[in-house]
Amino acid sequence: MSDAQHQIHRHLPEHAQLEQLLHQAARHLRVSTPLHVPVNGLSIPVRVIELGSRSPRAPVIGFFGGVHGVERIGTQVLISWLHSLVQRVRLLFMPMINPGGIWHHRRSNLNGVDLMRNAPVDAMGPVPWLVSGHRISRRLPWYRGKLGAPMEPEAMA
Repeated sequence: MSDAQHQIHRHLPEHAQLEQLLHQAARHLRVSTPLHVPVNGLSIPVRVIELGSRSPRAPVIGFFGGVHGVERIGTQVLISWLHSLVQRVRLLFMPMINPGGIWHHRRSNLNGVDLMRNAPVDAMGPVPWLVSGHRISRRLPWYRGKLGAPMEPEAMA
């Protein structure tokens, strides 16, 4: 490590953490450096890190930290979260669990079961009547399914 890198890492431990993460997760990330900021004779890179679509027309969600120099916590939170995203988190999307319900404009699946209430366990404490789920009739909203029946296939998926 050069003397300049050592100075940067000593004064900006977050920079060292970020550089290490960028190196470890290089296959998952796109990194650019639109700016170098001169600080005490050193050149500090400002990184942009991207995941996902490369299309310039794609919607973008931005996360920014380190705007105020006295507030390091934003930078630390973003580095920690980015670390989780690329090394500890697996994002999973199931955008259409209930195609039958969507097709027929129903809250329930085609068996009349509300998938958000179709669970093999009951609440431990008091719950609002009906709204929390019931086993009275599939003709009423929030029907959980028959007692003892297996979970609905969509809920199992």
